[in-house]
Amino acid sequence: MSADWLSASRVAEALIASGLLMAVVLLVRGRVARAFGARVAYALWALPVLRLVMPPLPEMAEPVAAQVPIRIDLSMLDHAVAAPMPVASMDPLPVPGPDWLAIGLGIWLAGAVLYFGWQIGLYRHFLRMALRGSAFLCRRCGIAVHVSAGVRGPVAAGILARRILLPGDFTRRYSRQEQRLVIAHEVAHHVRGDLIANLVALVLVSLHWFNPLAHIAYRAFRADQELACDETVLADEPTSERHAYATALVKSAGHATPAAACALGATQIKRRLKMMAAAKRSRVRRLAGSALVGLLVGGGLMLTATGGIAASGAVEMPRLALVDPVAALPAVQPVPVAPSAVAVEAPTAPVAPVAPAAPVAPVAVQAAAEADRVAAVAEARAAAAEAVAQARESIATARVAEREARASAQQARAQAMRALANVDVDSEVRAAFAAARLDMERGCSERARRDAAGLDDRAAITALSRNCVDMRAIRSQVADALRDARADIRAADLPDAQRRRVTAALDAEIARLRGGGLVD
Repeated sequence: MSADWLSASRVAEALIASGLLMAVVLLVRGRVARAFGARVAYALWALPVLRLVMPPLPEMAEPVAAQVPIRIDLSMLDHAVAAPMPVASMDPLPVPGPDWLAIGLGIWLAGAVLYFGWQIGLYRHFLRMALRGSAFLCRRCGIAVHVSAGVRGPVAAGILARRILLPGDFTRRYSRQEQRLVIAHEVAHHVRGDLIANLVALVLVSLHWFNPLAHIAYRAFRADQELACDETVLADEPTSERHAYATALVKSAGHATPAAACALGATQIKRRLKMMAAAKRSRVRRLAGSALVGLLVGGGLMLTATGGIAASGAVEMPRLALVDPVAALPAVQPVPVAPSAVAVEAPTAPVAPVAPAAPVAPVAVQAAAEADRVAAVAEARAAAAEAVAQARESIATARVAEREARASAQQARAQAMRALANVDVDSEVRAAFAAARLDMERGCSERARRDAAGLDDRAAITALSRNCVDMRAIRSQVADALRDARADIRAADLPDAQRRRVTAALDAEIARLRGGGLVD
């Protein structure tokens, strides 16, 4: 079998096996989620990904072959040398046909690249449009929070430049309690690495672009991801917070985002509300579920793994034994000479029989070959034992490092959740009004400040602007600014209808500020 066919068969086996494992996860995910929780069910999706990237198992050592001698008669060599060489045929060489294997692989790879590029293009366009009209709010633990008119619901986006995008009506749509839980949900997506998982899953779906089951599995994967994130947020919250969280989910429902982003309330609201209403799982039950998932993942990988050559029994392998052509022939007997009428000086002596040459002893050749084979098998077994020992040592080291990394990640996640879940957008707005009020009070009289002392910041700013600011001068400054804007609109490269509409609106506002009349 050629290397091209071997590589193509391994790719096909990996795609078929990962597709079958997707179907298995689709069948068991619901039962696992109801029994052990959404986070345990979400871990099942590692099975098809690991199977796709898992290399084939190393080939097993070939068994000892029983040797069957094959006798080759070399006496035909003399006749072959003496026989005339056949004249080569002058028929034209056959023309090779199209390489269907290369064509099929090219179509599959082109489809995967096009699908992946299309999805990444949609995500980049969405992120560019969302950030174009956004306002930076704050940054906590490396995550930038933006308020954007380009999104209709809270969204977590970005792997390197991590962001949380909030809608423009965030403070009006959600209560204070809901705002805290919404931001905690989006922070949990970043801390859990869900954006990276989405990218890996998108690569897997791109390789299965021709398989409808993969697209169904991806939608189920995203739903399980949101359920796991809900469970993560509510794990440290009291039961009384579930109603506020459910209300926030309903308010965010129906806001679709590209495949690589994570949006609150984008999928399966009814199922998520039912899962939130269920009782919390105990730690022992979650650990049992994690162990079960580990067994399922390991068993699925072993059952669908691609192995090497494994022989079930001894296979008879031929052994060549050379046969001497002279020894194989019978002994030549002396031929009596017939009497001749011609007189001869002396009778011809009888021809002595030709002594047969000693046959080549096949026992020595067989013993040498057997010794070489035994040495090769012993060397292969020693190398395999050394590789197994190194692999076990590497696995033990990796497990220790994994436990340490998991503990550090949990500690960092707890710190990030405590720091970011308390982000209060209203406090940022109140701080801005307080700063504006303080600036205005510096230029006002003591009496004006006393009149505004009992008012909140919004009402105080209105009172201070009425008592301490020359409104005529302000209107004049605003009118001058509108004149500059009108001049810029006239010079801008705009359609005539749009230019006339904007300049007419500016003229009307300037006339209202100046008390009538247009400003040229």
